[in-house]
Amino acid sequence: KSSYAMIVIRLKVKRRWKVFLANTVFLSACLAFMGLTAFCLDDDNLAERLNLLITLILTAVVLSFIVFDSLPRVAYLTFIDKYILGNYCFLVLLMMLSSLMRQEWYTDTFDAVMFWLSLLYFFAYHIAMGYYGYRLRQEEIMKLIYSTDEVEMEVNMTRPGLRFDYTKRLRAGKNGRLLSYVGTTHISQWMNEEQKASMQKKQDEMTELYDLHSFRHGYKGSEIPSSSNESFDLTSLFS
Repeated sequence: KSSYAMIVIRLKVKRRWKVFLANTVFLSACLAFMGLTAFCLDDDNLAERLNLLITLILTAVVLSFIVFDSLPRVAYLTFIDKYILGNYCFLVLLMMLSSLMRQEWYTDTFDAVMFWLSLLYFFAYHIAMGYYGYRLRQEEIMKLIYSTDEVEMEVNMTRPGLRFDYTKRLRAGKNGRLLSYVGTTHISQWMNEEQKASMQKKQDEMTELYDLHSFRHGYKGSEIPSSSNESFDLTSLFS
């Protein structure tokens, strides 16, 4: 707390999505669509068909690395991540399907049916992802008119703070000179019941981990470990 007046300034920006649509989504869609050209090759040209698909898969992998390096690193899957992974899985499924062409039950009629089903899936997938992307874009645009309280609520829900429990500590190193504390995700009042249950589960896991390490080193967190405790035998945990 301070006796001085404080002004909080928040800058709201939005990303230009058309650049990513042209450089990422369009190229990834072209790679997935080119995978359908493998159906033009019959079982006599199975090697060329598999070679085509594996080339497209490797190209999709390289494209994904380039895209991921150019985007901010976050701890969740973005829309671009999900879209590229979806197209990558589509190419992998075509590869697996083509590997079965030499089976007796795999006829030319079955291959033609798989082509039309794959084509239908391709358009259905892109229509669904287009609608999903539109909804996400509208939600992001609405954040531009959020008040300070709404912004704080959104931040607390998506990026909860970290709380340290100073009563749960462990000493390590020579003469116990290193001291560590257990940190858990803070349960915010803005979270719903499902999110609170998930955060509580993580806190319980950290508590179990702390108890395991305390038992492993054979001392209480407030004590300084001796040299004998530092060589604790892990086999005693399973005896």
